[in-house]
Amino acid sequence: MKIKSIPLVLICTLARSKLLTGTILFSMLNVSAFCQANRYYPKADPHKFQAEITVPLWLPWIKGTAGVDGLLKDVQGDINATPGKLLNKLKGTIMLNADVSKGGFVGFVNYMHIKLGTENTIAELPLGGTATWSDEIKNDILDIAAGGRLRFNKGMIDLFVGVRYFNLGNSLEVSDGISSKTGSDNVDFWDPMLGARLFYYPKDRIMLFLRTDFGGIWGGSSQFSWNLEGKVGYTISPTVDIAGGFRSYSFKYAEYTSDTRIFYMDPHMYGFEVSVSFMIPKRSNNAGVFPKKKTANK
Repeated sequence: MKIKSIPLVLICTLARSKLLTGTILFSMLNVSAFCQANRYYPKADPHKFQAEITVPLWLPWIKGTAGVDGLLKDVQGDINATPGKLLNKLKGTIMLNADVSKGGFVGFVNYMHIKLGTENTIAELPLGGTATWSDEIKNDILDIAAGGRLRFNKGMIDLFVGVRYFNLGNSLEVSDGISSKTGSDNVDFWDPMLGARLFYYPKDRIMLFLRTDFGGIWGGSSQFSWNLEGKVGYTISPTVDIAGGFRSYSFKYAEYTSDTRIFYMDPHMYGFEVSVSFMIPKRSNNAGVFPKKKTANK
């Protein structure tokens, strides 16, 4: 059987065809890899470790009562303050939040420090009459939690458990015009807590946020504590987010000796909050999400 020779032109044509096919496949792989690397995630790439630092500013209304040992028994005093009065009486405040996440894992630490004095108010004495009452309170509250992140089409839900640390200080003075009594105390304790967070993105750069958590039960030291937040956020750049909304926070603590209450504090704080967040590392600079400004032709 005689094998006919293949024309050189056909060999060259087949070689060019295979080379072209390989080039196209290689280009498609590169484009796919580039698109994957350049994909925009509102909370950054879930396949990598991501950190987020948030600095909130919260000026709440405060309502509640407080007391310490060494004072007239059962003297009840308010620690009410409006945001305007809070600015005048505020002696120190720090708030800082830090989050880490990867895939289905999320963890965070939230810290809040508030120290303020109240205006002189009138307190009723147990045996009748009134006295001038003033108070200075200090709250240091630290949340440490971890949990799982569940993703859906336009957002995610975090379910978490953790602990909440309280360091509470109270200094109180009562004067009836003839004599005065002062007392101060400081307590610290840990509480278990559990809660959930919702992040929803109707648009790539618009966020709706909701968080709620509860503590002070299941063997905790405080009688009860709870936190509720709702915010609307906007992504300024691949690194920076801003948000604003409303927060309500409350806890109740009392310490007794021989059935006598010697330290108590039960503030309810609520008000508007704004915050700025920083993503580390930054998110993808996707041109579809962050369009580049057009420069005018000279």
